[in-house]
Amino acid sequence: MKKIYGPQAIGTGVALPVRRSLIERRVSVELARRSKNTRHGVSVIACTGGTSLMNVMPYIDGFPLRSLRASEWPKPNQLRKLGSFFAEAERGFGTPLFRGLLLTSQRLGTIIRLYKTGSTAVKLRKYFSFGDATFANILSTSEGLYLLDFEFAHLSDGGFDIGMLIAEIDQLIKRGMPLRYAQTALIQGYISGGGKLGAVLTWRARLAKFQAARTKRDGG
Repeated sequence: MKKIYGPQAIGTGVALPVRRSLIERRVSVELARRSKNTRHGVSVIACTGGTSLMNVMPYIDGFPLRSLRASEWPKPNQLRKLGSFFAEAERGFGTPLFRGLLLTSQRLGTIIRLYKTGSTAVKLRKYFSFGDATFANILSTSEGLYLLDFEFAHLSDGGFDIGMLIAEIDQLIKRGMPLRYAQTALIQGYISGGGKLGAVLTWRARLAKFQAARTKRDGG
């Protein structure tokens, strides 16, 4: 699994410095250290090397949740553990993780949050956020769930990541997929891990507007 950074940013109007690969490497290594042998059963794909233009990651045999049929989705218990993992990760990462990154991760996180929600109403910025925790970045494997892509990691309000997942499931439900149980399990896990329901619902509403606009733009 190779990821090339830099060329994709050309012509997008968004400044994405190639050093973001270094951001992802640092975050993924720290996540791997913290999540190893935990009760969550959630792993992260840590980079094994790379340059300022490329990260090299080990091959993982799995499929992103976005590509699965409803019958292939993780069981409720797995999703509750995923929700709990997000809640605990939010509060378990503070400023030291981002120190020395020239605040690049903060700038990228602000850009993606503004783009997806139109909101700059993040004042405290004390909770860790993956920044792009979509179903394209969660792999289902025979060994469990894997998370990848942390280049937008930043400090934010609580509930951003889980709100993004819930809003994505809303779109799948509208397409006829019976995944209401998945929303319930994720929220249950998030709350059990110390997260606040109100934060999830706030971000869910903001992200729903973005997704509705994108669907309309794409003609679907």
